[in-house]
This record gives sequence, C-alpha cells and structure tokens, in this order.
Amino acid sequence: MKTAFKFQKNARKLNVCLIGAIGLIPALISAQFCEPNYSVPYSTINMSVYTEKSINNQYSTFMTVGQPFIVHNESIPTNYAIHSTVTGFWSHYMNEPRPPLVSASDGDFQDIVLVKWVVEDDRTGPPVTGNTVTLYRNGYVLTQLPVEQTEFQDLYVFPGEYYTYGVTSSNTMGTSHTQNDIGFLNPNGVITGYISTPTGAPMLDAKVLLTPNLGQSAEFNGDGYIFFFDDGEVIDGVEIPPANLQFSGLDSSYTIETWFRTVEPGPQAIFSALVPDAEDEQYVYIGLNDAGQVIWQHQSFDADAIAEIVSEDIIPEPGEWHHIALVFNGDDYDMTMYDVNSMTMYLDGDLVDTKESVSSIGPGNDAEILLGKADHVSTTNYFSGYLDDFRLWSVPRSWEDLRKYIDITLSGEETGLEAYWKFDEIEGETIFDLTNNDIDGTICRVEHDNLTAPVYVGALTDATGN
Repeated sequence: MKTAFKFQKNARKLNVCLIGAIGLIPALISAQFCEPNYSVPYSTINMSVYTEKSINNQYSTFMTVGQPFIVHNESIPTNYAIHSTVTGFWSHYMNEPRPPLVSASDGDFQDIVLVKWVVEDDRTGPPVTGNTVTLYRNGYVLTQLPVEQTEFQDLYVFPGEYYTYGVTSSNTMGTSHTQNDIGFLNPNGVITGYISTPTGAPMLDAKVLLTPNLGQSAEFNGDGYIFFFDDGEVIDGVEIPPANLQFSGLDSSYTIETWFRTVEPGPQAIFSALVPDAEDEQYVYIGLNDAGQVIWQHQSFDADAIAEIVSEDIIPEPGEWHHIALVFNGDDYDMTMYDVNSMTMYLDGDLVDTKESVSSIGPGNDAEILLGKADHVSTTNYFSGYLDDFRLWSVPRSWEDLRKYIDITLSGEETGLEAYWKFDEIEGETIFDLTNNDIDGTICRVEHDNLTAPVYVGALTDATGN
C-alpha cells in the first residue's frame, strides 16, 4: 500500500511538471509578439474580506465564481439592512462609472487640440447619474461641461508641446478615474525673408534650416519592432474584421528612405513588406547582413530569383547616422534618370548600385509592413539601433530631389508621399503618420529617444528668392 501511494504521488508530480512545461512553451513564444490576440474580454476584481465572526446562522456569504463580488458597508454595522452584497450584473450599480474613453488630436490641426470622449453608461458599465463631466489637462482641471457634451476645442496650446487629457464622470457611488490620451500640435510656422546674391539677384533653391534640431527618434534594442494593425470597421453594412494593415504603396514604383544609426554590425532587419497569401511570396526587405553591409531584396511577382543590391564597398559605421534611399522605377513611370523596371540604391546621398530588368511585386498587391523585424513570425535578427524620419513614396524619387530634402522635414502633403513617420512622439505606444493616409504604427518594446538624425525644419527658396 505504501509503495503504491508513493508511485501515484510521483506520477502526479510528473504530470504537473509536464503540464507546466508544456504550458510554458506557448507563453514564452507569445511573449515575443505584440500583435493583438483575439479573446473574449473579461474583468476581474481582486479583493479580500476580514471578519471576526465565523460563518453561522447570523453571518453568511454567498459568491458566484467568475462574477464581480461587491460589498457595500455603511458606517454603523448593525444588521443585514445596511450590509448589502450584490453579485453579477447588479454589481455595476454599486460602482463608480468607468473612465470615459478619450481621444485627442495628434497634430491634425494648426491651432487647436480637439478632445473627444465617450461616456460609458449603464449599457456598458455602471450608470452615470451626474449632470457634468470634468475635463483635465496635465492633471489639472481645465473645465466642467454638461454630460451631454462629448468634445472640446483646446485653444490655449503651443506647437511642439504635449498635453495629457482625461475626463471623469460621476454617479451616487463616486467619481470615475481618467483614461488619458495625449494631444499636440506639430511644430509649425512661417519663415519669411529674401535671399539674393551680392548683386541683388534672387537665389533659387537656397536651403534655410532652423536650429536647434528638436524631436525624437525610435530606439530599437534588438528585441522590438513596430507593427501596423487595422482594428476593422463596418463599410456599407459589411463588417471588415481586424487584421494586419494592408499597405498599397509598393505594388509598382516606390521610394523608401530613412535615417538609421546602428549600435553594432550584424544581420538585422530595418524594414519589411510581405504580400500575404501570395503564390510567389512577393516581398521587399531592407536590412544589414553579417558584414554590416546594407542589403535590399525585392521579390517580384514573375521572377524565380530575388533581385538584390548590397552596399559591398560601403559599410555604414555603427554609432553614426546614415541616410538610405531605395528607388524602384516600375513601368508606370517614364523617367530619363532611371531605366524602366530598375532598382537603385543611394547611401548618404551617393549612388551605390543599380539593377535592371526587375519587375514590380504586382499591381494591386497590398503588403503587410514592419519596422525593425523581417516578418510577423520571425523571432531573430531584430534591428538594434535608431530610426528617424522614415518616408514611403509611391513614386520613384530623383537623385536631385533626394539630395535636396535629405535634411529637411516634409509637410506630409507632398505628391506621392504615402506614409511619413518622424518618431517625434514623447510617449505612448503609437507612432503617427503625418500624411492624410493615417498609417499609424504601434510600438513593441521600442523606446522614444531624444537622439535625432540631422534633419531640420527648413525650406528651399523659390525663383524669387522667397
């Protein structure tokens, strides 16, 4: 009998170890990814109860496992009439309201920050019975507004400053917390003046830069990346489910340019774009190889081999900022500087190499894009360094235009500019696209850093010298 018990106990211990080990494997794998997982949302309330009375015919407690359990205690404990316990759905009525969902504009306007919010009432949580809501900015009360009002224009804001907004609502049980959001104005203004030669002739394309160079960059620590996710929507009654965002700017001609600064050489991904469910696995990849050389791969829709350019004679020095520009000229543009269906790489404004007779990744083929990672399932070769001023174009940019604007920020309204990330956000998990396409990204283990590339707010003079 004793032997049998010992065997059963050891077997039970073995089963627990095996189950724990098996359960740990998917947990370790899933911890490396930040894309949303689909699950049923739930809420939990952690609480503890202490009483000097044991359970008897006068004191008893009833609980429903998996449901909220709330005890409302008056100041004078006497009997059941003033000790009420509610579980399940009705427990909402003994809570303060949920925080209103707040969103603030991110550089969308020239002179205001537009704050909007949604009050969660008894349809989704505890009821809201107060007649007003309170709007906070940077932790201080900005104003009180009627509960029916759901937006506010903040006029007293300055370009380049970040403001944290929150809203509270109330009921008879108390006041809600705040769920904050950051709003800001992009640095803006008008440079006026006139530049001429000593003889008074106006100078064309004279470059004017503003200093100091303010802003942020994205810091990648060798295990993080930036992904782009579409939350889904309903169009004409048809529900579009959440999925990785499909980017349409690379299906024919394109230009990719960014400033980067590596920490150390070695294989690492800077940018990737993969056409999902494609038979020929069309993709675009930019990164560094084992030797620290820049590598650009382009897999077209009708080619068996991968078209590739490597900066064989040029190795970017780690710890220094470098500018990379990659131009693919498809058959939709007839430009004298590029052959049709050709790839051209520039590094720090100088030509690296050109490859001809390369087809596009395919008209109408949208791609899933990533920064700092090769693909959605990869767990190796993350980027280690900094990225700044990342631009995606649906046109082949000329060498002259690339050099002109290599150190000048853009407005976001340039023709053919599909996405523009400056990484100037001070905090938060979102990087904002400054074009009207709003291709905003989400950071995963990526930091904001005040180390910036040599890109300045500036402009070029026109034919009149202005």
